Amino acid sequence: MLKKISDELLAAYGELRGYLVRQLGDPHAAADVAQASFERALVYGGEREISAPRALLFQTARNLCIDRHRHESVLPIESYDAHEDGQGPGLPSNGNTPEAVLANRQLVERVAIAVEALPPKCRQAFVLHKLEGVPHHEIARQLGVSRSAVEKYVIRGMNACRDALESHT
Repeated sequence: MLKKISDELLAAYGELRGYLVRQLGDPHAAADVAQASFERALVYGGEREISAPRALLFQTARNLCIDRHRHESVLPIESYDAHEDGQGPGLPSNGNTPEAVLANRQLVERVAIAVEALPPKCRQAFVLHKLEGVPHHEIARQLGVSRSAVEKYVIRGMNACRDALESHT
């Protein structure tokens, strides 16, 4: 069983690297994320039965990219400049106040929670279409559902995000 999973993961590895280069814009970072995704998917496949190794590999890579982005978006203390008069810390280099940064992070977290709460196929269709730009017909083929179902999944995902943002105000 593990041999079959590893063969399927290897078959998708090149495609994953290409996808990650497009997403991250850095071939070295893409190689790192692809390798880590492959390792995690292989370990996971050794512990459980996997019906869609390719999907697992890509989902693992997406999650690692999100983690990477979160890690990179946290400003280290050194990134705060001193005021021109030399007293106290300044604002982050992007000009946002700490309160605005926190509010934006909370909004993003609300949306992420709303997306995570979607049923699996709905979540996958929404992420593939809205975050990766995959057309509806291709998502329908990957998920084994009709194009109409994909459209409904994407609308459901958009509504969940809208509701998460509206509940903030």
